[in-house]
Amino acid sequence: MVKNFINLMSGYFKLLLLWLLDLMHPFPLEVRYCITDLMAVLTSIICVKKRNVVKKNLLVINRKKVRETDIRAVFKSYGRYWAELPDITSLWIRQFKIICGPDFPPEEKCFLGVTFHIGNFELFGPALFEVTGCDLSVVAERLYPAALFDFFFRIRKRHHIHTIAHDDARKILSVLKEGKPLGVLCDRCIGANGININLFGTNWVVPMSVVKYALSLKIPVYCAYCIQQESVIQLVCKKIDARKSFDTVTAEIAQTLEHAISNYPFLWHNISSVLNLKTVEIKENQ
Repeated sequence: MVKNFINLMSGYFKLLLLWLLDLMHPFPLEVRYCITDLMAVLTSIICVKKRNVVKKNLLVINRKKVRETDIRAVFKSYGRYWAELPDITSLWIRQFKIICGPDFPPEEKCFLGVTFHIGNFELFGPALFEVTGCDLSVVAERLYPAALFDFFFRIRKRHHIHTIAHDDARKILSVLKEGKPLGVLCDRCIGANGININLFGTNWVVPMSVVKYALSLKIPVYCAYCIQQESVIQLVCKKIDARKSFDTVTAEIAQTLEHAISNYPFLWHNISSVLNLKTVEIKENQ
């Protein structure tokens, strides 16, 4: 009961901060960055559990002692993602962009887009709308309190993203059945169903049921991520052949994820899940 109360209060605090950032939408982005940078420092000190997750993730990636500045860099990056939420469409329009690979935009009207908690995945909304004129449906965690989930639903709708709760399986599958594009984050397993993959020599459970379903219908799968550094947006997109086996596709997605995390370890906003880190912990103690 105490844990549920703490989680509920944490959710309301997040909602309050997001509302504040949204109200500050007319102000320059740098002003909102100042607020989230301060909150990042405080959160990295107060939220011990999340701090430990970040530390262990960085140990997995870099295989060396994690500095305090490294941990705070992840929290800072995650906070800046929140600061950018109210202004995603404008951010996409005005920033210089680099499109990596020949597979963006997707050729098909119906596809499954697989991405990760790296950089700012919200940018896919305006990016795809610009070239397709269609909104993108995305699968997102059902947050509590409900007002927090509703906030993200409304703010994403502004930026051409329609949010579907992760536990609404019927609605998720209906998007693909109706021939519409669907996006899913596949580097953190929210529900009970997941498969094991190997990342940096450790076990990681990821949600892949939607990928398996898409492959069964021969729906093309695109693996992509979008990061912003020094006022430059870089969008990486790779098409995976839907005729390949599920195991092969999963391996390609895992390879792309590991490559992305290796290049941008401080932009990986995975602060809620813990890897199997026995090997890494031994390494740190040596």
